[in-house]
Amino acid sequence: MIFAPRVLRERDVLEQQTTCWACEGWERLELRWAVLDGEPEPKASLPQRGSKEPFLSRSMELHMAFDDGHGPPLLSPTAVWAFTSIDGFVSALRLKRAEHAEGATKGAHFAAARMVPRECKVLGIFQVDSALRVAPGATEVLEAPVEIELRACEELPILEPLEKDIASKEVVKKGGNYEHRLILRMQEANVLSRPATRGPLPSSRSVLLDGPGGPVQMPRITEREFRMKTKVPRGVPFYADWQSDDEKLEECFLLDWSRAKVARIVGKCSEIDQKHTEELVLSNYRSLVALYRELGDGFGVTQLEASALLMQAGLVDENTRVADIDRCFIAAKVLPSQLRKAGAALLGEKVLSRHQFLEFLLRVADQRFLQRGRSAGMADAMSQMMAALAPVAEAKMAELDRFHEAFHSDEVDDVIKKHHSTLQELYRRYSGRTTVPGAARFMSLGEFQDFLEASKSYNSDFVPRRCGVAFRLGMMTQPEEVFRSRFQEMNFLEFQHAVGMVTLLRSGSATSTTQHDASTLPQPARVAELVESFILQKLAPLTNHRRASGAEWTTQRT
Repeated sequence: MIFAPRVLRERDVLEQQTTCWACEGWERLELRWAVLDGEPEPKASLPQRGSKEPFLSRSMELHMAFDDGHGPPLLSPTAVWAFTSIDGFVSALRLKRAEHAEGATKGAHFAAARMVPRECKVLGIFQVDSALRVAPGATEVLEAPVEIELRACEELPILEPLEKDIASKEVVKKGGNYEHRLILRMQEANVLSRPATRGPLPSSRSVLLDGPGGPVQMPRITEREFRMKTKVPRGVPFYADWQSDDEKLEECFLLDWSRAKVARIVGKCSEIDQKHTEELVLSNYRSLVALYRELGDGFGVTQLEASALLMQAGLVDENTRVADIDRCFIAAKVLPSQLRKAGAALLGEKVLSRHQFLEFLLRVADQRFLQRGRSAGMADAMSQMMAALAPVAEAKMAELDRFHEAFHSDEVDDVIKKHHSTLQELYRRYSGRTTVPGAARFMSLGEFQDFLEASKSYNSDFVPRRCGVAFRLGMMTQPEEVFRSRFQEMNFLEFQHAVGMVTLLRSGSATSTTQHDASTLPQPARVAELVESFILQKLAPLTNHRRASGAEWTTQRT
């Protein structure tokens, strides 16, 4: 006759044993590691790099005893674990910091409890921060060394044991992180004798059992697995070669200051005033470049746009009228003879180039403040001019700063690299029409407009007249804008940035504000989501179409 295990246990509990510690009458053993007087406590921190001393090399004392159940509550944990021979030193029991009960050795100790079989010798090894230790006292040399995997925790995320103690290392890539397994070898262990008294330690989680005197509260300790993790080294980001405006502002200023007809405006001032004016303009030149770059279609400032800017800044009134602004515009538009002889190429007959825009603002400051006796000198007049333009200029700079801060991130870098082939194919298709044979391929503003129209990128937030602004904001600032056309020639890196700017303009995230508020910055994860959505919905379909024949392609683009 075959009896089921349940029937066997009903006949006699000794006839068949189980692995349940409650059924088999296992007893509770408290593991306690005490800090001796005058010694520092272990901390969940890293050792000083370069130190030749073992990390946390201090004497330890192991107590095997039961509390009376009325001790002080457990405090915050530190990086101390206990491994026992019950399971072959595989699982770790996290110890928590507590104060000694009355009558015990003064100072703090670290304690936890686990169930052990009756009449069983238990061996124990401690992990203290990044090292395996045994306490002085009852120890036993193991027949064969045991290998133990170090534990990590939120308080100790990085493990740095001594190289001589490491038996093996294993690194596994999971997502964007590396998981590290550090195996240490130990030759000896503490001998843990069975306790003589009973009593549970206070615990946040417990199990109730029936005892001779009523219910007995037993501790139950569970812990989420926590492995040591480090970031996967990233490759070179796509924006590594991007050059910020700050690297070129001084060169831009020196070129523009030398080409503007400054002598006619500030030449009547003292040398000190001239020097102060030059220093003031240089310190505010990023604001002037930001205003110039975003006015109109991104290339050149028209007379209407110049008047609108000064009206917005409150510089047009009964003392400085629109007619005065127009006269300053026309005077700044006149090109010096030496530049004409040198073959300077301007953007057009009706717009101001960058150095002419600088001259225009100097003339308005002179006409409004200096000539009317509202300033003591040209430097003071230009200071009042920049103060009036500051709210508008700061909004423009804040918009570009928000874009670069969010776009130059790991999240966006992953998206751009993921869709690199799509962007590269579109750049190849929509560039090179005006490139001189033998020169590096570039995309012109007209080709960029064709690209946006073909991808149907315009919406209520991003209208066609903002195309030039998106093109210019995607470009790196070039100091030379008179004798070279590089500032109008978009390379592939700049094309990627222009795609990002179009994405934010379409979503309404790149709207100008009067003040730069960090709370309004788009989060990199959100920007990456918007960029990827724009590429998948608007740009990827263009690459799926069969390429037209040479004649048809030329007809479509013209």
